[in-house]
Amino acid sequence: MSEYKKIAVILFSNWKLFVSYVFKINLFIDDFIMFLVNRKVVTKGEQQSIKNNDEDFFKIKVGKHFKLYEFFRSKIAITHNIDNKTKNQSVIENIMLLTEHCLDPIRENFDKPVYITSGYRCPKVNKLAEGTSTSEHLIGRASDIVVEGVDIKELFEWCKTNLKFNQLILETPKKGNSWVHISYREHGNKNEVKLM
Repeated sequence: MSEYKKIAVILFSNWKLFVSYVFKINLFIDDFIMFLVNRKVVTKGEQQSIKNNDEDFFKIKVGKHFKLYEFFRSKIAITHNIDNKTKNQSVIENIMLLTEHCLDPIRENFDKPVYITSGYRCPKVNKLAEGTSTSEHLIGRASDIVVEGVDIKELFEWCKTNLKFNQLILETPKKGNSWVHISYREHGNKNEVKLM
């Protein structure tokens, strides 16, 4: 393995180092991309693509099984033509923690795709979703999820028994599909369980 690839592997295997480098105020476009180009992780052509296309930023892998854009997809945002994406450092760090401690373990246990039906919400989307003003969705700490081919109650019970979390809610509306809401914080998780 070349010296450059070793550096890249070390950087990408330590997500906290990765986050601190990538998200220092407005350094992503300039310093981080030049870092990747100089170490031959991306080509000069790819450098221009990332500079010119925000979508490439949101294709960054988060954890083992997810990409950043999955946390920003929103039917409400599409319906109301709202940009629900953010590059806020603390939001991205919260998403990475949630993925590492909750979503990746769920994906690995069931060995089936985990669909995020609602992840990060900007204030406009949160209001339209009738979320509270203190919703953890607003800061990237929460996701509403379903797992392909897995009963929602089985998912809920597995999470309750096997994960540390701040909030775990089984949401079963009278109309429409059910989902599990799960949130995680770096410190002070309450392991609060609710049925709604």
